[in-house]
Amino acid sequence: MTTAMIFTVMMPIALALVLGAVLFGARLPEMTRPRVERAVVVIAFPLFVAFWIWRALTYLGEDNLLMACLMAVVAGIFAVEGVKAFRRGRVIAPRPPVPS
Repeated sequence: MTTAMIFTVMMPIALALVLGAVLFGARLPEMTRPRVERAVVVIAFPLFVAFWIWRALTYLGEDNLLMACLMAVVAGIFAVEGVKAFRRGRVIAPRPPVPS
């Protein structure tokens, strides 16, 4: 399988995982929620970082140094945010308060 085919399959799966966690995260039990959020971080953020690094290497191969540097910066931002999200254990917005 080529790299392009892998990303064609994996990126929509990662995006669907993140979107599903955000949409249905408020309905998760309190004990399950942190585990699901950390699983989302472990799956989604490395895929996003790998995608941007792949784009940077593609631009580098085309001798487009400016775009390669910009893609590397974006990959770095996703890597830092992924580490911060994993340490906090929070990806999804806080649970809304229960009306009394």
